[in-house]
Amino acid sequence: MGSFFASFVDWLIGSPGRFVVNLIEDNMLIFMVVVMIYATTILYAKWTLAYYLPKKMSQLAEMKMWELDELYAAWQTEKKALPWYILVPSRNEFWVKSARNAPESTKLLHFSQQKLKLSDKEKLQKIIEIQS
Repeated sequence: MGSFFASFVDWLIGSPGRFVVNLIEDNMLIFMVVVMIYATTILYAKWTLAYYLPKKMSQLAEMKMWELDELYAAWQTEKKALPWYILVPSRNEFWVKSARNAPESTKLLHFSQQKLKLSDKEKLQKIIEIQS
Protein backbone atom coordinates (compact mmCIF):
# COMPACT_ATOMS: atom_id res chain seq x y z
CA MET A 1 0.00 0.00 0.00
CA GLY A 2 2.88 2.33 0.80
CA SER A 3 4.45 1.87 -2.61
CA PHE A 4 1.16 2.70 -4.35
CA PHE A 5 0.84 5.91 -2.33
CA ALA A 6 4.45 6.87 -2.99
CA SER A 7 4.12 6.26 -6.72
CA PHE A 8 0.83 8.20 -6.80
CA VAL A 9 2.42 11.18 -4.99
CA ASP A 10 5.42 11.07 -7.33
CA TRP A 11 3.11 11.00 -10.35
CA LEU A 12 0.80 13.72 -8.98
CA ILE A 13 3.25 16.28 -7.62
CA GLY A 14 6.66 15.19 -8.91
CA SER A 15 9.99 15.53 -7.17
CA PRO A 16 9.50 19.13 -5.85
CA GLY A 17 6.22 18.04 -4.28
CA ARG A 18 7.85 14.93 -2.89
CA PHE A 19 10.51 17.14 -1.29
CA VAL A 20 7.78 19.19 0.40
CA VAL A 21 5.97 16.06 1.62
CA ASN A 22 9.24 14.64 3.02
CA LEU A 23 10.03 17.98 4.68
CA ILE A 24 6.65 17.99 6.41
CA GLU A 25 6.95 14.33 7.42
CA ASP A 26 10.46 14.84 8.82
CA ASN A 27 9.53 18.01 10.75
CA MET A 28 6.00 17.14 11.80
CA LEU A 29 6.26 18.73 15.26
CA ILE A 30 7.45 22.08 13.90
CA PHE A 31 4.64 22.19 11.33
CA MET A 32 2.05 21.21 13.94
CA VAL A 33 3.23 23.98 16.27
CA VAL A 34 3.11 26.53 13.44
CA VAL A 35 -0.41 25.44 12.48
CA MET A 36 -1.55 25.60 16.12
CA ILE A 37 -0.18 29.14 16.48
CA TYR A 38 -1.88 30.18 13.23
CA ALA A 39 -5.23 28.64 14.25
CA THR A 40 -5.07 30.17 17.73
CA THR A 41 -4.35 33.59 16.27
CA ILE A 42 -7.31 33.34 13.87
CA LEU A 43 -9.65 32.16 16.65
CA TYR A 44 -8.47 34.97 18.95
CA ALA A 45 -9.21 37.52 16.24
CA LYS A 46 -12.69 36.11 15.66
CA TRP A 47 -13.36 36.11 19.41
CA THR A 48 -12.25 39.74 19.58
CA LEU A 49 -14.62 40.71 16.79
CA ALA A 50 -17.53 38.71 18.20
CA TYR A 51 -17.27 39.57 21.90
CA TYR A 52 -14.62 42.11 22.90
CA LEU A 53 -15.33 44.91 20.41
CA PRO A 54 -19.14 44.84 20.88
CA LYS A 55 -18.59 45.03 24.65
CA LYS A 56 -16.33 48.06 24.17
CA MET A 57 -18.97 49.60 21.88
CA SER A 58 -21.70 49.19 24.46
CA GLN A 59 -19.48 50.60 27.23
CA LEU A 60 -18.86 53.65 25.06
CA ALA A 61 -22.56 54.01 24.28
CA GLU A 62 -23.48 53.86 27.98
CA MET A 63 -21.34 56.89 28.82
CA LYS A 64 -24.03 59.32 27.62
CA MET A 65 -26.89 59.62 25.14
CA TRP A 66 -25.41 59.73 21.64
CA GLU A 67 -26.68 60.35 18.18
CA LEU A 68 -25.58 57.60 15.80
CA ASP A 69 -23.09 59.78 13.91
CA GLU A 70 -21.55 61.12 17.13
CA LEU A 71 -21.26 57.63 18.57
CA TYR A 72 -19.74 56.31 15.35
CA ALA A 73 -17.14 59.10 15.32
CA ALA A 74 -16.36 58.46 19.00
CA TRP A 75 -16.05 54.72 18.29
CA GLN A 76 -13.63 55.36 15.43
CA THR A 77 -11.50 57.49 17.77
CA GLU A 78 -11.70 54.81 20.47
CA LYS A 79 -10.84 52.10 17.96
CA LYS A 80 -7.73 53.99 16.80
CA ALA A 81 -6.56 54.06 20.44
CA LEU A 82 -6.76 50.28 20.91
CA PRO A 83 -3.47 48.47 21.59
CA TRP A 84 -1.64 46.59 18.84
CA TYR A 85 -2.48 43.15 20.24
CA ILE A 86 -6.23 43.57 19.76
CA LEU A 87 -6.66 41.72 16.47
CA VAL A 88 -9.52 41.22 14.02
CA PRO A 89 -9.72 38.89 11.03
CA SER A 90 -8.66 40.24 7.67
CA ARG A 91 -11.21 40.61 4.89
CA ASN A 92 -10.87 36.99 3.71
CA GLU A 93 -10.36 35.64 7.26
CA PHE A 94 -7.08 33.94 6.34
CA TRP A 95 -5.02 36.30 8.44
CA VAL A 96 -5.42 39.01 11.08
CA LYS A 97 -4.75 42.70 11.42
CA SER A 98 -4.73 45.13 14.28
CA ALA A 99 -8.20 46.40 15.17
CA ARG A 100 -7.03 49.99 15.02
CA ASN A 101 -5.95 49.52 11.39
CA ALA A 102 -9.01 47.52 10.37
CA PRO A 103 -11.47 49.00 7.87
CA GLU A 104 -14.46 50.86 9.24
CA SER A 105 -16.88 48.10 8.31
CA THR A 106 -15.12 45.07 9.77
CA LYS A 107 -17.38 42.03 9.63
CA LEU A 108 -17.02 38.31 9.14
CA LEU A 109 -17.81 36.37 5.99
CA HIS A 110 -21.35 35.45 4.92
CA PHE A 111 -21.38 31.95 6.42
CA SER A 112 -20.69 33.25 9.94
CA GLN A 113 -23.40 33.88 12.50
CA GLN A 114 -25.95 36.56 11.64
CA LYS A 115 -24.88 38.91 14.46
CA LEU A 116 -21.29 38.84 13.20
CA LYS A 117 -22.28 40.01 9.71
CA LEU A 118 -23.08 43.51 10.95
CA SER A 119 -20.76 46.43 10.29
CA ASP A 120 -19.60 48.73 13.10
CA LYS A 121 -22.28 51.31 12.31
CA GLU A 122 -25.05 48.67 12.28
CA LYS A 123 -23.86 47.31 15.64
CA LEU A 124 -23.85 50.80 17.13
CA GLN A 125 -27.37 51.39 15.78
CA LYS A 126 -28.58 48.22 17.54
CA ILE A 127 -26.89 49.28 20.77
CA ILE A 128 -28.65 52.66 20.63
CA GLU A 129 -31.98 50.94 19.96
CA ILE A 130 -31.49 48.64 22.95
CA GLN A 131 -30.63 51.52 25.27
CA SER A 132 -33.65 53.62 24.35
